[in-house]
Amino acid sequence: MHQRTGYFRGRAVGSRRFPLYGRYVCRRNPHRYASLRKEILMSELLSALIVGILFGFILHKARMTQYNVIVNVFRFTDTAVLKFMLTAIIVGAGGIYLLKDLGLVALAAPSATYVVGNLVGGLIFGVGMAGAGF
Repeated sequence: MHQRTGYFRGRAVGSRRFPLYGRYVCRRNPHRYASLRKEILMSELLSALIVGILFGFILHKARMTQYNVIVNVFRFTDTAVLKFMLTAIIVGAGGIYLLKDLGLVALAAPSATYVVGNLVGGLIFGVGMAGAGF
């Protein structure tokens, strides 16, 4: 049984807002995609899925997913993965700015990030990789 006491007294169970950075933020907007057709949304998701699978396939065929290759990156004895990822980032960034210049994509300024949260997330990710044996 749910008790309505303390700080949450008088609020509905499963309130749709939570405090973040000193203000209340909605968890999600159920109508955020109401104006878009489902075909557009599905085509965007499908194209992102295809590009992701293709990139993973290329990584696998180039043997960039093997344990010894990843470990050698952290030992600074093999830079193949770094070169591959740097090339992918440069090509991706160039493609995005080309699409922007052609008027096919509208880029928005990134919102401010929570630096402490990013640092803690990076630390957790690093500990997870170390625990996995990398």
